[in-house]
Amino acid sequence: YLGIGPSAHSYNKVSRQFPYLGIGPSAHSYNKVSRQFPYLGIGPSAHSYNKVSRQFNINNNAAYIKAIKNNEIPFQLETLTIENKINEYVFTTLRTIWGCNLEVLKEQYQFDLIHHNKTYVDKLIQEELVILDSSILSLTNKGKLLADQIALELMVQP
Repeated sequence: YLGIGPSAHSYNKVSRQFPYLGIGPSAHSYNKVSRQFPYLGIGPSAHSYNKVSRQFNINNNAAYIKAIKNNEIPFQLETLTIENKINEYVFTTLRTIWGCNLEVLKEQYQFDLIHHNKTYVDKLIQEELVILDSSILSLTNKGKLLADQIALELMVQP
């Protein structure tokens, strides 16, 4: 689950979707289902997440090394809004084999995705792009081809 080196990725063999932790330039770090757990990225271009903010290390190798030698950590910090957190959860979980748990959205973020997107979700179900089973919204094989567009349309606007 751990990748080290340039463009490192660590692959989750269960979900076949999201790596866990990568270390090095262009490293990406995700938890196995929903990126709801903190993760740490180390190296140029690495990303980190702590449930409150995301941190992006600079992508210039020489500048990164120079900063580290000066005991500095060269990064940009993004504090996440409630909308960011909802969108992140929907965008990442919708792509997994487990789907997007709508109860998590209600419990953690007081957000009812179906209520806010009823017409669109009904259209997706009718077009056989998603399945709504109990409180789990999942992409069908047909829907997976349009995953980015579907997630984009479900996003909350600030």
